[in-house]
Amino acid sequence: MNTSLVVLVADEEPAIRDLLRDYLAELDLAAIPVATGQDVLKVLRTTHVDVVLIDAHLPGMDAQAVFREAVKIDPALRRRFIFTGPLTGPQGRTEFGSLMLTKPFRLEDLAAAILELCDRALPQRAPRERRAAEGGAVD
Repeated sequence: MNTSLVVLVADEEPAIRDLLRDYLAELDLAAIPVATGQDVLKVLRTTHVDVVLIDAHLPGMDAQAVFREAVKIDPALRRRFIFTGPLTGPQGRTEFGSLMLTKPFRLEDLAAAILELCDRALPQRAPRERRAAEGGAVD
């Protein structure tokens, strides 16, 4: 894997943004952490992003409104969103092809979702990293 994959991480909780940024860095993925839907759109207007990982309940502008605006900026993102949060219904694909992860989710499931959206294989990881991922979860 290489750092050419860029993940925009949108969550209002600084601790979650930091955890996800650090975890994605371990996978050699670049992460851009932001706190609001407006910040997501600002980044998308100036920076190439491969995947948008977004909490469904951001303050100010909800994730679905961000999604609608984001695909106007870059139509390829239609199938590159991962919504997270206390969502109702099963995990899996949304009606527009994006993915949903219900919190709490395992970090390993997040990595698999990102790589699935980008048609990449999950890298082999060192035993310490594998153990941490198996027990690690994001609330």
